Amino acid sequence: MSSSSVSHIYDALFRFENQRKGEGHYPIHKPIDFGRPDLKDITDWIEQHITIPKNANILDAGCGTGYSLSQLCGKHNRTGLGISISEEEVQRANAAANQNQSQGKYEFKVHDYAKPIGDEFDTILAIESIKHAADIRVVCENLYSHLRPGGQLLILEDFYIPGKGKDSLSQTFMKHWSVKDMYTENFFIKTFESLGARQGELYDFTELVPQKSAWKTKFRIRLTQLLSKFFGDQEKKALMHIYIGALIMDYYYTIGAFEYKMLVIQKPGGQTTD
Repeated sequence: MSSSSVSHIYDALFRFENQRKGEGHYPIHKPIDFGRPDLKDITDWIEQHITIPKNANILDAGCGTGYSLSQLCGKHNRTGLGISISEEEVQRANAAANQNQSQGKYEFKVHDYAKPIGDEFDTILAIESIKHAADIRVVCENLYSHLRPGGQLLILEDFYIPGKGKDSLSQTFMKHWSVKDMYTENFFIKTFESLGARQGELYDFTELVPQKSAWKTKFRIRLTQLLSKFFGDQEKKALMHIYIGALIMDYYYTIGAFEYKMLVIQKPGGQTTD
């Protein structure tokens, strides 16, 4: 998929979320219920369960409005860079960083995940982002090349389970969400193994994803598809298509075709320090 089609999706999502959430950093990834007041977001979970050096340099590939990076770099002596192909997201992220007086600890820029980044990182986050890549293998290789020896890449994704639910809806999902394939957990494992990486822990959050009625969700998909045909405004039509993609994802979770997991990829060598 072209970067322009993906940036269009995220710009449209940003404008929609901005009407509800207003200024500042806020998470735009999937909400999950940990059932604990100290774990309001996956970033809180990462801070408590993943070892990140206190002086780490962090890359957030798919930074959104900068929520995760601002949370992780706001503690200790960490620095960071957030990248996105959405200009509107990056503008908001930098505005919020300036308001928070981050003092150069972290910044955000418009950048394609497949292009050289110009720095090395101890930890790289890829939260629901790299599945949109035009060539996902190139993106995986590029991100891995920017890991310091001993560094870790955290990939949190909706992993497809082969043989379940791959029908006409999957084609619609890939079209509306600019995804070239229904990527599996094994695809990422094999891809990084070929680069010499080690597989670390695999964390499964599937049971924490809110479940919805399968038949009601499928009905909403069909109804929204019908209604979208009557929208002449391209912005509204784009939002309807994105919403259809989200509904299909919800439906696939209800039938067990998706798993929400974090795969930790480790680069051999180096020494972790505080």
